[in-house]
Amino acid sequence: MDAEAVEGWVEAVAGLHDGGIVVRWSRDVAAVRGDVPEGEFEVDEDGLRFGVDVFRGANVGLFADARPMRRWVREHAAGARVLNLFSYTSAFGVHAAAGGARSVTNVDLVPSALERGAANFARNGLPTDSRTHVRSDAFEFLKRATKRGEQWDVVVVDPPPVPTVGRGRKRGGRRGRFDPRKDWPVLAGGAAASTAPGGRLLLMSAARGAEGFERLVEEALPDVSWTSIARGEDFPGPADQGLRGLFVVA
Repeated sequence: MDAEAVEGWVEAVAGLHDGGIVVRWSRDVAAVRGDVPEGEFEVDEDGLRFGVDVFRGANVGLFADARPMRRWVREHAAGARVLNLFSYTSAFGVHAAAGGARSVTNVDLVPSALERGAANFARNGLPTDSRTHVRSDAFEFLKRATKRGEQWDVVVVDPPPVPTVGRGRKRGGRRGRFDPRKDWPVLAGGAAASTAPGGRLLLMSAARGAEGFERLVEEALPDVSWTSIARGEDFPGPADQGLRGLFVVA
């Protein structure tokens, strides 16, 4: 994005409210009106509160392009057991709980992500128990769930769009690593096995190209007919680039 485009966005946003405006492109942050906020602050999404931090790496805490997917989860959460894999700050879990889910299980391997997720539940006054935030590698979690015959009514899968090196990796194992081209088939199959009959499975990715997401999922589950969820008009661009979702009723 060039300077002229940034100026256009700032001008458009300036007319929407009288508060401060902060512009972030990649890892550069600048205040164009007011001050750059220090640390985490709260934002509102559909009446729910979430903590964001414009200084915390590339991921501020709430992905705006996933808003239509979060609304979808909230709309289908009433009375459901919801599993949220790669939960990060548990935004999907918050929407599920606010939508009346019977239970919500957020799974992530990174302790700081789970802490931020728990904080988001707390700031919305949502109840938690020992199952609400679980530290685990998603693949290991699904493997254990399959062995125990556990299933959920709504399963949300939102892994990184690019390969990760893994954290806390076990010797000789793959803990925390994720390579979309190699792992999507296994992940899709495990998530499908953990979706109860009549339940809903939502898979998401921002991997570039259909061969990095859609085709891999279709090859893993060839007998499944998927329905797509777009990222919304605020994020235009080619359909096979940027975040998109596929869901199915099991």
